[in-house]
Amino acid sequence: MASSHTPYFFRASTIARTLSRVIVAIIAVASTTLAAGRDVHAKTTGTLRVAEQPFTITTGRATFVFQTSAIANLPFDAQLKVQLHNPVASRESLQLIADESVAIRTIDEITFDYFLLPRDSLNRLVVVVPIQTTKPAEAAIDLLQPGVYPITFSVVSGDRDLGSTLTFVHRPNSDDVLNKVKVSYLINYLPAPSRGPDGIPSISEAQRTSIDRLTQIVLRNDVPLSLTLPAELIESMAQSGSASDLLMLSDLSSALARRSVISTTYMQLSPSTAVSEGLESEFTRQWRLAEDVVGANVPAANARRSVYPEVTVLDDRGAALLPDLGVRSVVLYPQVSASLDRSTPNGVVARVALPNGSNLGVYTTLDKTDALFDDGVTDPTRRGIRLAAEVLMERADLLRAGHSTSDIHLVVAPPTGLVPRPLVTSSFLDALRTTAAVQLSDLSDIQSVDATAPALSLLPRSEVPVTGIGAAMYSLNVERTTVGSMLPANDLRLSTWDRQLAIVASRGSAVAGGAGDHITGLKQQFDAIRKAVSLPELDSVTLTDRRGTIRIILRNSADVPLTVRLTVASSKLILPQASQMVELQPASSTDVTIPVEARSSGRFPVTIRVTTPTGRARVVSPVMLTANVNAIAGVGQLVGLSALLLVGAWWFAHWRRQRREQLTPESTVGTP
Repeated sequence: MASSHTPYFFRASTIARTLSRVIVAIIAVASTTLAAGRDVHAKTTGTLRVAEQPFTITTGRATFVFQTSAIANLPFDAQLKVQLHNPVASRESLQLIADESVAIRTIDEITFDYFLLPRDSLNRLVVVVPIQTTKPAEAAIDLLQPGVYPITFSVVSGDRDLGSTLTFVHRPNSDDVLNKVKVSYLINYLPAPSRGPDGIPSISEAQRTSIDRLTQIVLRNDVPLSLTLPAELIESMAQSGSASDLLMLSDLSSALARRSVISTTYMQLSPSTAVSEGLESEFTRQWRLAEDVVGANVPAANARRSVYPEVTVLDDRGAALLPDLGVRSVVLYPQVSASLDRSTPNGVVARVALPNGSNLGVYTTLDKTDALFDDGVTDPTRRGIRLAAEVLMERADLLRAGHSTSDIHLVVAPPTGLVPRPLVTSSFLDALRTTAAVQLSDLSDIQSVDATAPALSLLPRSEVPVTGIGAAMYSLNVERTTVGSMLPANDLRLSTWDRQLAIVASRGSAVAGGAGDHITGLKQQFDAIRKAVSLPELDSVTLTDRRGTIRIILRNSADVPLTVRLTVASSKLILPQASQMVELQPASSTDVTIPVEARSSGRFPVTIRVTTPTGRARVVSPVMLTANVNAIAGVGQLVGLSALLLVGAWWFAHWRRQRREQLTPESTVGTP
């Protein structure tokens, strides 16, 4: 009997529970709750994450999609509560609300039975919120006035908050299109050098991820973007020999077709620091090198010089260096603009009057945004939405302050050490595309500013840090030139050293001693070339004639031909070829014959020097040897020869006389 009643009991309880949910859902959706008007601390727990949402709302329905995988074991009475709060008054108040630093008032609220909400094919929660934009309604969120509104979604059971998230929506104003301001999104990725002190590329996975992200961002967002390309990293990837690196560069090049990129230096190098360290020519060299590298490895990219982003420092001398390169404006990051003497806020286009009478436009990036691009965030969509909301409130703040739309140009730039997650960028740009209040613009397209723009003063020259890297660069460049002259003109080490010098200039100008490892690495490479040449010890040489030769053997242990200058010097020798260029074949010895003529006989010193072809640096230590000259010159030779002839003639005459005497017969003398 018990078993026969059990199924009925479970069926009855299931039906009752389902009916109760339906009733709760109907009541919840059909009316707003009595919570409107309460001040609450909106919070985000991280368990309810925004996957998709609208930003600008103009219709009667708004669909929000959430990831809920972090929420588990919900009670049967769980509800999803939607709370609309007062519109934000300024960008600062928006930041305080988003950071959960202040309480905000709830002006409207609606709830849904959590378990009756649908899910999409990815098992994400789909919430369709009814919106009323014209007049109040009982069964909808009233979004009647223009503005940026915080909106909270919470999963609750009774008074318990089981997961919540705060985001923002925008109710447009009818005159937004008449007050449109320009907004640019700048990705200025400045990675650490990918070459080690030995000059060999060593690309990190984080750097590869950043290049892949850059490609995804360009492909996913068909809107104007402002981009710089890390030339040093791109060249290392092209030379790494990895098929995946080459494919990644090919994808990036294809993505950048018909897009412009902003020209900059091969490695980060402030023009002001370059001037202070005496590296103006290095700055120009790196600029042209970067364009060559990008053109060779990302050929579809159209490099343009109209604007230059500056991250560290800028004074009037550095600014004066830029117009000669075709730069018309600079974009200053917050750490640079914060120290400037200016009468207008960031976001308003300004100018710097240069000594030659021209003007350099000044644009500034939005401050206090770095945290929104943090790679550790778990809600990238919501971060992008918040960033769009901050842009709209910055616009509103500047318009309220009396600045005209033509004077405002907002620049949003992630930190230079990373390329942001594509989803953060996409949600931000998609949100801005839906509003008529802004116009996305590529910084490479900006025009020159005129004299009507407000002027500002740059940093005094005394505030530009000097690290002493200029002196080190001078010494290294001398060595690069002298040692480089030993190598074949097409040796890859020459171009590698040029790249390493760019790294030294960049790291050494950023902080004193910052390039120590790379300086040591370069010097070791220079020394390795010099040490590949050796001169065997030679104590003495003997000349048996007034004219002769000195034979010298030079050894080259390198794997390429090396050219050196061989110089022989002695006050007692006449040297028709005292100095000559010698090409030493790889991994072999080379005999060099030096013609000489003795000025006198005897023993005297001879100095042999082996230097670089320029003669400015020695390759091996000078060798001293002794020349022994045994030849007799001039009258001495004639006298000796005459004496020899006289002795020979005397002996010949003596021999003949003896011979005759032997051949004559003896006579007999008789006695009378």
